[in-house]
This record gives sequence, structure tokens and C-alpha cells, in this order.
Amino acid sequence: MDESKSIVVLGGGVGGVVAASKLRKKLGKEHKVFLVNRRSEHIFYPSIPWVMIGDREPSDISRDLSRLEKKGIEFLKTEVTNIDPKGGVVKLKEGDDLSYDYLVIALGADLVPEKVAGSKDLSEVSDGVYNFYNVMEVVRLRDGLKSFDSGKVVVLVSGLPYKGAVAPYEATFVSEHFFRKRKLRDKVSVHLFIPEPAPLVAPVTEKLFEKRDIGFTPNAYVDSVKLEEKEIVFKNGEKEEFDLLILIPPHQCPEVIEKAGLTDETGWVPVDNEILKTEKYENVYAVGDSNYIELPAGGFLPKAGIFAHRQSEAAVEDMVAEIKGKESKKKFDGKGMFVIEAGGGKGIFVTAEFFKPEPVVKTKRPRVSRMWHLGKVMFEKYWLRHWF
Repeated sequence: MDESKSIVVLGGGVGGVVAASKLRKKLGKEHKVFLVNRRSEHIFYPSIPWVMIGDREPSDISRDLSRLEKKGIEFLKTEVTNIDPKGGVVKLKEGDDLSYDYLVIALGADLVPEKVAGSKDLSEVSDGVYNFYNVMEVVRLRDGLKSFDSGKVVVLVSGLPYKGAVAPYEATFVSEHFFRKRKLRDKVSVHLFIPEPAPLVAPVTEKLFEKRDIGFTPNAYVDSVKLEEKEIVFKNGEKEEFDLLILIPPHQCPEVIEKAGLTDETGWVPVDNEILKTEKYENVYAVGDSNYIELPAGGFLPKAGIFAHRQSEAAVEDMVAEIKGKESKKKFDGKGMFVIEAGGGKGIFVTAEFFKPEPVVKTKRPRVSRMWHLGKVMFEKYWLRHWF
């Protein structure tokens, strides 16, 4: 039945912007589309490595979400305080409650650096310690890198899961090249620690680690970070000193989602793998970092912007088909592609198929190339122009 519907999209990241824009394009004006986000700007996070070395300013990679209003999307800059999936109502910190016929949750993942070492130390600004997933912290990191001329740089993934699967590698490769360009590599060491058993696209990244003399340690589970001593303690008892720490902080599902009863024992929202409906509510979808998708081979789908994008497309197709009384044809298939920024104007192009019996992750030839970097630059320009 194509009756007037109200669709509320929560979150102004990749998943939320794609979902709201696609819904507005595919549905008639009799249907209302709302987008709610606590900040006014959308940030294109794949460009963060360029902010780190001064090739971009935060304003270059952000757009005001109010621009979506020209498409007919009603944007509300406020915080979500409660989700009532049974009653179909979203409560907001400012403004009237929003009733919905369909809800798209694209609130992403919250960063909780204070969970490292069980203290709030890492949530505060500290000399030599930088949160790579906070734009203003990356600006501070940019200044820190400029004044750093000797010592040990550590890139640390402090827990699983984390969004932006390529981010730790980009932080490592780009920072290493930054010091090499300044002719400081004989005075500065760079080391990446991850909790996974092997690096992403292992043959290529491992060769780069070796070629560029980058330290790499897998299966590294963090116990604590001692700021005064500038020391990382791992769960196996080993310790690592640092002079500059680039931190990938722990993640958790936003509390407002958990309080709504939408998460399970994993701490994330279980969804239908193909259409992204939540398991408990037929009219509620969760896309991107807030959800989890179990893979045929075991484990979970990585959290990445490309998956948030493609999941939103599948969720919208299902919603629109349901509203129009048609059959949904587009399904999320676990496929994605992305570029790892390798520093020095070069990149690595990666394709992935995660719904295979065993995940298939490949790199395209040439393995490390300026062509892939330029492709990433062009995609950045396309994204910021096309969606805004």
C-alpha cells in the first residue's frame, strides 16, 4: 500500500546520508524523510590520513548536513535520547518527538578511549597521544608530527571490532612516508600493533612493512596504556614503549540503541544479512557500524564505509518495495572495494567478498600505485559533490 509514510534516519555519516538521499529520490513527496544527527556536519573519514599530514583541512572534507534540505530531506540537528521501537517513536533532546513508520539506524559506533586501562586518561588530551578517529585530534597529530624528529611512533589498535578496516594501515604507511620525506627515518621508528592474527591483504602489506622497515605485531591485545611512563602493557605481559602514540580507540554500540533493546550479547544490533532489518522489528533497519553481520566462515563483517553505503542501498530498496507493494530485488551481498593510502601519493586497491564460504580479499595490479591514490582522490571529490 503506497500510503503516506514517515521515515526517520538516525545518523549523518555515510549510511545515514545515503539512506536519506536514496529514500527521498525513490519516494513521492507525500512521504516524509527525516535525518537526525547531533552535529551539523558530515565528515568524509577516508580523507583523514591527508589531514594528518596537512594535505587537507577539516573543512575540506566536511559538508553541512543542512544542504540535504534542498533535496526535500528534513534535517534535525539534535541528539537522540530514546528510541521506542514498539511505539514507533524517537525522542530528541531538542524539539518534538518523531513518530515513524520506518526507522533506519545509522548512528555508527561510539569511541570509548577511556576503556583502555579502565580509566578516563585516554579520553583527555595528552601530549604525544592522539585519537586517529577524532578529526580535531588528527589536527593536533598533524602538528605533533611536524615537531617530532626522533623516537618511536606506535600505531595501536586497542580493541575489536573497529570501524575503518584500512585506517590503522593508512596511519602507519602515511606517517612512515612523512618521516622518510623529511629524511628522519634513521631517527624515527614506526610500529603497528593489531589484535588480529594477520594483517589486511597480508602478502602486499607484509612486503611493505619489510621494504619500509616498519615494525608489525599481530595478536597484540592491549591491557593498559600508561601515559606517564609512555608504555603499553599487553595481556601477554609484554610491554612496548612509545614517544608518539596514534590510537585506534575501543568502540561500542551507542547507548541509546542498547537501551532500546535492539542489541544482543555481542553488544551490537543483529540484522538480516541481505536487507538489514533488525531481528526484533520489521520496520526498523540498522546499517553500518551499529550492526553486526555474522559471516559463513565465522567471525563478523568488518566495519567500513563501503559496507555502510551498500547496506543502506539494500535497506532502502527493501523499504521502498514494501511501501509500494512490490518485491525487493536488491540485496546486500557482502562485497566491497576500497583503497589503502600507502603514502607518497600511492595506494593499494582492494576488493573483498565476505559472503563466500571463505572471505576472498584481493589486491589489484599494480599492487602499489599512484593510479589507486588518484582514484581515491577522485572518489573523495565525487562523494562530497554528489551527495551534497
